[in-house]
Amino acid sequence: MDQVQELKDEVGRVSRLIDAGQRGVPIGGELLIAFGLTFGLLGVLGGATAFSLLPLEMTPSLLGPAGAFLTFALMFKGTKTQLTTTLLGVAVALAAGEVIARTIQALDWKGQTVTGYAAVVVLVLVPLAMFVLGIVVGLRRLRQSAAATAPANHAVLGAWTGLAAAMAVMLVLCFAVTIRTGNGVGFMFLPGLFWILWGTGWWTSAAITRSRWMYAVAAGSWGVAACYAATSWFYSTSIVGLLALAVLPGLQLVREARTTHEA
Repeated sequence: MDQVQELKDEVGRVSRLIDAGQRGVPIGGELLIAFGLTFGLLGVLGGATAFSLLPLEMTPSLLGPAGAFLTFALMFKGTKTQLTTTLLGVAVALAAGEVIARTIQALDWKGQTVTGYAAVVVLVLVPLAMFVLGIVVGLRRLRQSAAATAPANHAVLGAWTGLAAAMAVMLVLCFAVTIRTGNGVGFMFLPGLFWILWGTGWWTSAAITRSRWMYAVAAGSWGVAACYAATSWFYSTSIVGLLALAVLPGLQLVREARTTHEA
């Protein structure tokens, strides 16, 4: 009987090792934290100025957070990142972006401030392009990491790449419709659609990795989408969503990765 039990224990141990090899080391936590913090800060400051808790002059621009996220993505080394150096680069990019945005907004040329298409290009389109580039670079760095060779991580990266492409297509369509019709109402749907796709990504990741806590993140994402649809509270849903559904899951992935390495 002892030999039978020992054989069962050995089979169980080998099975767990195989399962761990298929799942690999969790990846992407650092990118989630960077994304949630940079744009969560944007939401906090934007909401504070919108509700007159801070002076209107302190309204943040997209340029700073987008530059900070792109800087993080460029300095990101997969699962091995020099945290101090990276944070310093992110802080410098955030400050530089805000300084540039303030300078552009304050420019006076022949008695006219920079407005209209020029302001839209510099303060909206450029930050969006920087953010998209940050996503592309970050996903590429993840695919180049050793942990990405695990079947589960490979599948998860493929799923999130597809969802990122879907989000980009939705954004382009909204711009196209706005240019053609002169009506930007389509942009009102973007936050809700973003959280729907965000939840879909986490549900898919949960099914691939068999991590039950990811199902909760997916359900929370769809809850935020429903809350936005019912209330149109952009800042509240953005802040809660980015901190609870990006930063916290990112911290969990980093913790799991560290635990896996120690094991």
